[in-house]
Order: sequence, then C-alpha cells, then structure tokens
Amino acid sequence: MSGEIPSNLQLAYILELICNKLQITPTQYSLAKEKYGAVGSWLGAKESSLYKYAPTIYPQGSFRIGTTVKPIGREEYDVDLVCQLLNDSGIVDPMKLLDDVYDRIISNEAYKPPIAEKKNRCVCINYKGNFHLDILPARSDPQEDKNHILVPDKKTREWKASNPVGYADWFEDIARVPIKLLETARVEPLPRYESLNDKLPLQQTVQLLKRWGSLTFKDNDDYLPPSIVLTTLSAQKYNKELMVTMALSNILSSIL
Repeated sequence: MSGEIPSNLQLAYILELICNKLQITPTQYSLAKEKYGAVGSWLGAKESSLYKYAPTIYPQGSFRIGTTVKPIGREEYDVDLVCQLLNDSGIVDPMKLLDDVYDRIISNEAYKPPIAEKKNRCVCINYKGNFHLDILPARSDPQEDKNHILVPDKKTREWKASNPVGYADWFEDIARVPIKLLETARVEPLPRYESLNDKLPLQQTVQLLKRWGSLTFKDNDDYLPPSIVLTTLSAQKYNKELMVTMALSNILSSIL
C-alpha cells in the first residue's frame, strides 16, 4: 500500500522509544555529575588524609558508555565511579585504601551512614529516589599502562586488576558508526523524540538486553546475566548495523 510505513521502521521506532524511557533523565544526569564532583572535591581537599595522593574521580561502567537502564521497582540508578590515586606511592594495603576512602566520605555530615555504606569493593552513597554513587577506590597498576588500575576486594583482602577506561574506549570504538550513514538510516516518516542524546544502535541494544535480563530473572537474581557480560557479548558480536532492530537480531543470532 502506498505510503505504508515498513514494519522494520515501526519496530525500530518502538525500540528507540523504549530505550529513551530506560535511560537516565537530563535532570538526573546533571545532578549525578554535580554530586560526584562534590564528592571528588571532598576526597581531594587539602585537609583530607587522601590529599597527598592526588585523588581524581571519574565515571566508569554504563554511566560512562551511555547504557544506563532504569531499575525495576525502584527509582535509583547506579552511577559507577572510580576514585584513583594519581600519587599512590606507599599505598600497599587494599583494605586500608578502602577504609581511608570510606572514613573520609563519612566525615562529611552529608554522607553519614546510612547514606554512605562500605561494600565489597566500593563505597556507596545513596541519593534516595535518584541514584547511588558507587565509588571504587583504586591505585595505578605498576605492571601496566596508565589506564590499568588495582582495586581492593574485601572477600580476598587483595588487589584486583581492572581497566574501566580501556574497556569504555573499546566499547565506544566498536559502537561508533559514521554519522552520515546513521542519519540516512534514520530518515523515516515517523516523529523524532527529545532525548538526553541520540543513542547509537549498540548502546540501545545493550539497554534492551539489560532490561530483558531484569524482567526475565526478576524473581531469581542468581540467574541474572551480569550487565558487563551482556555489554561485552553485544560489542563482540556487533557488526556496525545502523538500525537497532538489525543490531539486536544479529547479536542474538550470534549469541544463541
């Protein structure tokens, strides 16, 4: 029928609307940046016991790569951060680093428990109704390049290797597609919506898979695939598809 909208475009539009509902709102995004900037300033203030180590704070995980998903049944997003000590000479005990970051945070009245909580590898600050800041203390890995870090682990009481910046760079490089091609693929007789930013097909695919996991395993967290696994598998199988429908279909076909 003349003028009929192809079903694949309709589905792509519906999926993009879903992704737009899943992501962090502009207000929450701005508030999260403001709050983690304030925490970073507190940790690095001259009167802080961490000052001599030159702590710097930066985002990691889904907040960094643009794949945040609104949790089911609660309003708080997880905003994952790294507090890396740039001058880390003398830092040898992982448990002491975790304790020092926690002690400095709760010395501020605004972050007193139960607002702040020490977890296995991070300090969590809960801004009820908006998001958590999960702050991961870290030092540089002397055996690797500048992006590799060592983080404390309470279960083993040892250092664990990590590379959140390198992972984000890897994901973003795979997700990147030529803007002109993307705009051409999105020329369609359907209305555009206002969003925080236009998500790339790989970012949208990860959001949808994370929501699928949350819904499928909402009554059995033991079987819920970790978001890092879904994100990594999606990036490994992504083949520069320009529409989320094709990206999702091809990634699922490759995985299953």
